[in-house]
Amino acid sequence: MDNSFFKEAHGRLVGARCSWGGHKLALASVYGPSGANHPAAQRSFIASSLTPWLEQQGDARRVVGGNFNFTMDASIDRRAAPTPRAPNRPLGPTVPPPFPQPLPHTMRGSQTQQHPLNPSPRPAAAAGRQPGSSSERATARIFNEVASRFDLRDAFRILHPTTRGYTYHHGDQASRIDRFHVAQALVPFLLHCAPASSPQQPSDHLPLAIKLLSACPCSQQLGPGPPRVKVGPMLGGPQRQAMEEIVKECTSSAPSLQDEQGLIAWWPSFKQEVARKVGFLSRALRSAQRLHHQPEQRQRQSPL
Repeated sequence: MDNSFFKEAHGRLVGARCSWGGHKLALASVYGPSGANHPAAQRSFIASSLTPWLEQQGDARRVVGGNFNFTMDASIDRRAAPTPRAPNRPLGPTVPPPFPQPLPHTMRGSQTQQHPLNPSPRPAAAAGRQPGSSSERATARIFNEVASRFDLRDAFRILHPTTRGYTYHHGDQASRIDRFHVAQALVPFLLHCAPASSPQQPSDHLPLAIKLLSACPCSQQLGPGPPRVKVGPMLGGPQRQAMEEIVKECTSSAPSLQDEQGLIAWWPSFKQEVARKVGFLSRALRSAQRLHHQPEQRQRQSPL
């Protein structure tokens, strides 16, 4: 960690630079103003706090994460509460009224449109209306411009292009307002980014985790590792077949190839189990060899 710690006056942005695994990183934790009541404060925070910090990070690879308090695309990142059903309104198909009723109207510009089968007024353009508030979409556009300028990518969306990974839940509503945005140069090293399955009480936000691969593992000091398995006696066809059976048995518990994180977690136990079983097989073969050679040794030692 170098001498580059930064804290915004109101505590909404904390940043620092560090080097890890061959990466030179600029890390920032964000807590954006609430957009429901202060959309202008959100845009001011992006322009006057976040953007200047990003500008000062030079060639470091930027990682910005936290609660931004707005979604990037409400059509996939926000779930609204269901519209309550009107009292005494029948379920199933709409029942026609027993006598003529005034037709409900909706306005679109200066035109009036009628909906004879719709029991309640609905804007004619509702089917094509964008989800989320207009102020949230405007804030997302401003942030997108900043992200494009500094080549930042939404880490969750890179790994999960269509998944609804909500991080904030309030009643029947949910949204993905907690995110990590990473430099494009870090995308090849991005291993995992997803919310936890349950919130950490008493928070109503799900913890969001990100995992990056080291850029140059060969530069790290590696230990000697586990001892190598001695397979000297295992040279013939039957021994090779026994070895293949061991590997086949140990790989039966492997996760799918698409589960990269699961494979990495499974690999050490796989190696240990193979080493244990191959070691047992090697000892059994050596014992069999000794028993095989004992009669020959007795014959040589017996007097003529």
